[in-house]
Amino acid sequence: MMLLVSVVAASLSAGEDLLIWQYPMVMAHDAATGYLKEDDINKPVYEWTITQVGKFDELLECGARSLDLRPAVNEKGDLIMHHGAVLVHTALSTAIKDIINWLSANPTEFVLPVVADCTGANCEQSVTALMEQMHVPVVGCSSLTNMTMGQAKNMTKLSTGGSLMVVFDCSANDYDPKIGCYPPYERSHSQAARGTADEEVLSCYGDAIYNQTAFNAMWKYMNRTSVQFPKPGSLSQLQCLWQEGVNTIALGDLYGSSLIKDETRSELNLKALQKLQDGWFKNVNLFEINNVCDQGKAIAAELLQRVNNAR
Repeated sequence: MMLLVSVVAASLSAGEDLLIWQYPMVMAHDAATGYLKEDDINKPVYEWTITQVGKFDELLECGARSLDLRPAVNEKGDLIMHHGAVLVHTALSTAIKDIINWLSANPTEFVLPVVADCTGANCEQSVTALMEQMHVPVVGCSSLTNMTMGQAKNMTKLSTGGSLMVVFDCSANDYDPKIGCYPPYERSHSQAARGTADEEVLSCYGDAIYNQTAFNAMWKYMNRTSVQFPKPGSLSQLQCLWQEGVNTIALGDLYGSSLIKDETRSELNLKALQKLQDGWFKNVNLFEINNVCDQGKAIAAELLQRVNNAR
């Protein structure tokens, strides 16, 4: 355990000569959902909205160094966050302060919030104004092309410690809605309605045959994406997560599951760690996962080990 912690906490100096779009780090998917409380919304919506357990500082402590950040301006003009249609009623300033406080206690670290799907009136302008007010550097996408990790850290140092760099829409991903935990609705609806035992459920955590089918599709997708990315000058997300949709929510709810439970029941993060240890996924930049606090620190350590081994 002490060795693992020391590897994660180590300075990024071993890879500071790498371009930032080549440097591997763990990204927390829909990071703001860790601020949601179950009494904020009804339980089914909560279960199929929350992708993280913990606020930003907790996700960073669990190994994340990049945050999938989706701001929103609500009808009152407040700058908050969201996941799809669900608003996260925590001020963005509060969440950013959580990062700053964590960095002050971890002054050698670098954190990269990637802003996407900024929603509401003048959202991007509001986020930019907030970052200026909080003295948080915002960097344009064109600046990333030749920027090394060392340069990124140096140019975004905070007076309170650590480095924090916000970017807007600078990341590409190969989103595939078919990479799900459950098979097509028609195939499994009748079984779900009968209330089958968990080990018989057609899912990424139940029936052995379909379990293998789901994971084979996931690994094939990730390998394909890791060969295609990164593209020069652009950050790239390698999404290691079960995609949600109407079918997922309907079936998963019948099985008493959720986005977090889909990950833990299937042990997706643990199995992904094992694949990384076996040398899978050729190119990794932002390794994006749900439930970062399940194996996130170990995945971060493995990614840092790759950097060290490449030198």
